[in-house]
Amino acid sequence: VGTSVNEFVYSAVKEKMEAMEAVTETEGKVIVWNKELKLVPYHELSAGQTRDGMEVFHNEDDSYLRSVHSLVDKNAKDYLNSVYINKNVLPERIEIKSRDSAGYVTEILADGKVLEGEAFRKGMGLTSSNFTIQKSGKEIRFLCRGKGHGLGFSQYGGNEMAKESANAKEILQYYFPEMDVLNIKSVNC
Repeated sequence: VGTSVNEFVYSAVKEKMEAMEAVTETEGKVIVWNKELKLVPYHELSAGQTRDGMEVFHNEDDSYLRSVHSLVDKNAKDYLNSVYINKNVLPERIEIKSRDSAGYVTEILADGKVLEGEAFRKGMGLTSSNFTIQKSGKEIRFLCRGKGHGLGFSQYGGNEMAKESANAKEILQYYFPEMDVLNIKSVNC
């Protein structure tokens, strides 16, 4: 018991020290696009590639969110997740209509009605909108890849980069290649 308690305490102290180091390293820094603060989305784990902002939002203002490979995410223990849903609570006919370039479902046909992929994911409690649909007896299996919406920063991928000695600026520039990290001293309100 003593060893496991010591390991737990050491792990907690180490984690807190790493968090404080990250805070210190990023103090006074902001990430901007064309000198403007922008939405900087993050998710737990991509499906191996992050999503492109233009494909998701269909707006030029979101073109700073570029798709990047995050292949290390495929090594995460939670990369694949199956959700089984009874056929009785689903539409009679359901099929994937379209995907974006990173493989995330953008549209679903449910009894002839078009549903947005991310809204469907949230409504059904799926871990990701990068999924396949399979019949399994009286249930439908949704096999999901990754966790979250897949836009911007992959927390798992960024953490793996940090383990390989990448600093905060390098990680942010990898996941947000169109953006710049700037030092600021004050903010006008």
